[in-house]
Amino acid sequence: MSPRHHAWLISAYYFFFFGAIGCLLPYLPLYYEHIGLGGEQIGLLSGLAPIVLLIAGPTWGGLGDHFNLHRRLLPLASAGVILPALLISQAGTLPLLVILILLQSFFSTAIGPLADSAALEISQSSQNSFGRLRVWGSVGFTLISAAMGWMLTFLPLQWLFYGYAACMAGCVLVALPLPARQHQWRAPLGQGFRQLLGQPALTLLLGACFLIGVAVTAVAYFFPLYIREIGGDAALIGLAGAVGAIAEMPVLFRGEWMLKRVGGAWAGVAIGAAVYTMRWFLLSSAATPAAILLLQLSHSLSFGFFLIASIVYVDSLAPKGLSATAQSLLIAATWGLGAVAGAWGGGLVFANYGSRTLFQAAGLATLLAFGLLLVLRYITRQTSNDTSLLV
Repeated sequence: MSPRHHAWLISAYYFFFFGAIGCLLPYLPLYYEHIGLGGEQIGLLSGLAPIVLLIAGPTWGGLGDHFNLHRRLLPLASAGVILPALLISQAGTLPLLVILILLQSFFSTAIGPLADSAALEISQSSQNSFGRLRVWGSVGFTLISAAMGWMLTFLPLQWLFYGYAACMAGCVLVALPLPARQHQWRAPLGQGFRQLLGQPALTLLLGACFLIGVAVTAVAYFFPLYIREIGGDAALIGLAGAVGAIAEMPVLFRGEWMLKRVGGAWAGVAIGAAVYTMRWFLLSSAATPAAILLLQLSHSLSFGFFLIASIVYVDSLAPKGLSATAQSLLIAATWGLGAVAGAWGGGLVFANYGSRTLFQAAGLATLLAFGLLLVLRYITRQTSNDTSLLV
């Protein structure tokens, strides 16, 4: 199979995978609320997956790099999430929900680093930029999230799990023919982790990504409930998600080109943190559907720049053969540890102080992340002559 066909396969994988997320993530808090859970319980359940990610994510990535198992692990992980998700739709008690979410999370944590490392390698062999491959995830999220929002206006909320399962089945089918990775890390796994985390640039970047993950997760989990507070319905939630996903597409499609124009990967992450800060503080005063949809347009410069720049930056710091491991550390910091703090902390703030205070706290977190990035820029300029990623 040619590199061009591999590019189509990974693009299709992103389409189905983020379509699955579009089915589930925007509406899951509504489902939890529907079955009688409160803000703190929703925060508890939302923080379970990131806890699993902290341990399982780097383990999956490390095993894939060390034994060159990426080709087998990605379809396995994609298939493994389907049954637990379907069972969650039938679970009515908190303990059972906890067990099923932990099981589903064990498999889902492998997907991000394995898919991204595959896409980075395919982008080089097929002469497609990573952003052009990843943008199909935004297309899938946009179309399927909006469709799910429309469907949930006349179907039970359990259908969000059926849509998720169908999309993940599509992921399995397109993951099976993907090629094996070209590089393998043959040294001990512990040595690989030490080599990565021993870089000051990477540890500072991971710290900033952690804070961004805290803010984004806290807002994402309770944003649907805020829309419900101001009189919105499932269709508006789906529309808001679609607007954000559409807005990010130009940045993803031309991501590497835009990074060169703004000053490199460091500048891209910094722009993302700065725009996120503005976005969260403005959201704390937004009280109409029109204002919310308008703010969703800033998703292009916040999430779009942050996503592309952070992945490119981390990949540039990873030795050959450690791509999946490096991406798993990025995901663990942002959507693992950061998401745990964001989900649980967000649940407490939302339950005790309300949504507006939650958005303001998110703004402070991303402002602090921007400060860490300034420290990263200063230290790297002082210790290295290679400023191609920072200028």
